[in-house]
Formats: sequence, C-alpha cells, structure tokens
Amino acid sequence: MFNATSKCERRAPTCFNRGMLTTPILFFLLFIAVGGITQAAAATFELTNTGRVLECNGPCVALTGTNTFAAQLAVKGGGSTQTPYMLANNGGVNQVWQYSGVGTNWAPITGTNTTVSSIVATINAVYMLANNGGVNQVWQYSGVGTNWTPITGTNTTVSRIAATINAVYMLANNWGINQVWHYSGSGTNWTPITGTNTIVSSIVATINAVYMLANNGGVNQVWQYSGSGTNWAPITGTNTAVSSIVATINAIYMLANNGGVNQVWQYSGSGTNWTPITGTNTTVSRIAATFSAVYMLAHNAGANQVWQYSGSGTNWTPVGGQLPLTAELHFPRPSRDLTV
Repeated sequence: MFNATSKCERRAPTCFNRGMLTTPILFFLLFIAVGGITQAAAATFELTNTGRVLECNGPCVALTGTNTFAAQLAVKGGGSTQTPYMLANNGGVNQVWQYSGVGTNWAPITGTNTTVSSIVATINAVYMLANNGGVNQVWQYSGVGTNWTPITGTNTTVSRIAATINAVYMLANNWGINQVWHYSGSGTNWTPITGTNTIVSSIVATINAVYMLANNGGVNQVWQYSGSGTNWAPITGTNTAVSSIVATINAIYMLANNGGVNQVWQYSGSGTNWTPITGTNTTVSRIAATFSAVYMLAHNAGANQVWQYSGSGTNWTPVGGQLPLTAELHFPRPSRDLTV
C-alpha cells in the first residue's frame, strides 16, 4: 500500500482533496450538500494515467477493478460529503458511473443507448456532453437513477464543455460560428460570452477561470475571460502560433510553435508571460491534462512516448499508458488546497 502524499508526489495523477472547506460560502454548502458519501477524515481521489480511480485516506485504495479504464473523473460536493463519478467504457459504450461508497462498486447512471463524450462537475451538480438523435447536448443529472435533463436544445450543436467550481460553459455552434456560452442555471438558458466575429476552437477551465483558444487576425491566441459580458483578455502575443491548450486545477498550458519546434509552455498567471517547460530538441505532437498532472506525446529516439511533467523546469518522466482525454476537461472540484 502507498502513503497518500507520496503516491501523489510520485505519480501526480488526478487528485481531489476532501478536507475542510476554506471559504464561508463553501463551508455553508458543506452543510446543505445531500446525496454524497460522507467521511469524517480528509481523503484524496486520484485518476491515474492508466485509468485507475484511487481513494487515498492514509494508504491508497483502488475504487475500480483492473478491467475498468476510467477516461474521466468528476467529483461533486465539498468537504467530507462528496460523490465521485467516472466516464468509462462498457461493452463499447461510454457510460457515466456513480460510486456507491463501497469497494469497487459503481452504478451506471446513463443507459447503454446514450453516447457520452465528456463529464464535468461543479460543487453541486454533474453534467455530461452526450449525443441525442445525432445532436450533442449538455445534460444535468437529476441525482436519481438514470434520469438526466437536457439543458441545451436540439438545435444547438455543442462540441465541448468546461466547468469552474460554480459555473458551466460550453463551446457551441451558433449559425455557423463557434461561440462560448455560460449556463444561467435554469432551463435551457445560456448566455453567449463571445461575439459572432470571434472564431473559437477550444475552451478549458481551471477552478476559477475560463480560457479559450481563438483566432485573431489569422493567429491562434489564448484568451482569459474577465467574468463580465463578452470581455476577454489575450494572454499570448500575436507572434505565437498556438495549436492546443489544456488545464489542471490551477494552471493552463499550451502547445505552441517556437522557431519551428512545438514546445509546451506554462502560463505564469500574469500578462502574456509563459515559460517553456520542454526543450527545443523535443518534438511534441499532443498535450493532455488531468486534475493535477500534465502529459505530452513526444518523439524520443524514433518512437512516440507519453511523458508526465515533474512540475519543475523542463523535467519530464516517460510513463507509458495513453494520454488522458483532453479538451472537454472535467475536473474534480477541490474542497481545499490540493495535496501534491
């Protein structure tokens, strides 16, 4: 068995700390949360790059069997009352599963006739992006059985969803233009937060911010939402060619071309300042992220390998396995600071 802290340090997978809440609002939500799994002690949920869901409360315990590959993990709730959900393949169909709280027992909460591509969670709700009659729609879980409510109409084509701790966003096509929309929390009411003259290709979210990859004057730039209206601030310059973005709970990364070489960059959190975390001699083709870890698919000695970032400098470790799902970015929402 592994010590919880050393496990996270060594593998840096998806980690979700179940300690006490740190703000008055979240502390209040702790007392009104219902339907979760209550535990007195702080624990950690993890999603490894090999698709295992773990719970660490002292030693780490697997919550899924070796024949289950979880593509995504989301955790609803806060404090000591939380419920894990996973997106896992069952007989060729991606289904959403809810943890029972015992052993490796999970219950499917979507039917086998539903094609689910992504799940996200806020502190009080779980959402999925699923195909319905040939149309991708966003659905909110009722909390009972396999009952979900569509919160987008059938005339809306949704390509991606993202969530902060208390809000859900989607990237959806509106009259031929991809726009970012913010859910009102009621019915099928969404508000566009980008204009019709902006070409958006991707959205990601950390715990408290939403970002988009959008074309500006023929150049793909990364933009951060101000939280108001359709106001976004560019956080990359017009001389940077960005191909993709991913995010962990508290950081955003981009794959961008530098002097003819694709490099991975980490955002400093200020202005347009980014730090390269791969060298110029590494050819990176893809990046992915889980809750607390960043991965890349890079060419090394004639072969493509999956590498995990150490969190320092340009140090990466080959980990094998496969890249986690990216782009739709469901991440468990922490009840306190992440333990890594």
